[in-house]
Amino acid sequence: MQVRFINNFAGPLNEKQMKYANNIFISGKHLLGIINDMLDLSKAEAEKMELQYEEVSVPLIVKEIAEVMRPSLSASVASILKD
Repeated sequence: MQVRFINNFAGPLNEKQMKYANNIFISGKHLLGIINDMLDLSKAEAEKMELQYEEVSVPLIVKEIAEVMRPSLSASVASILKD
């Protein structure tokens, strides 16, 4: 799990707490990505940006989105289907 360090800092977590901590961690990564994208846009507008292409794992991205969105969808009629 991505938040393994929390167990050492705050004591052992149960499964539900680990799930929440992992969602917070993933959400933080996404927020950092959004901030970096905004900074990249300002570089692009100033014409000081070089494009760098990289491979991404689409299944991993879909899995992370599904994990983050699951709690908010559980109270609604919407659902996420993934293979």
